[in-house]
Amino acid sequence: MTKLNKDVSRETNTVIRDRGKDRMLCVTLKKGNEKYGDFIELRPKGTQVKYTVTMEELYSLGQAKLIRAHGL
Repeated sequence: MTKLNKDVSRETNTVIRDRGKDRMLCVTLKKGNEKYGDFIELRPKGTQVKYTVTMEELYSLGQAKLIRAHGL
């Protein structure tokens, strides 16, 4: 596994509906710092709108989804 030492951007195969248009979703893995950690940035292609989530928040979301799925 390679450490994240610089930003990595990719266009995904996911199409979303944004402002009346179908747009490809772009994702960027961004290197953070000691205080906030790394994060993911989502952006509909052809826009400047960006949504971010830290890796820690995403991990917590995954754990919560697993707990709900098992009815715990």
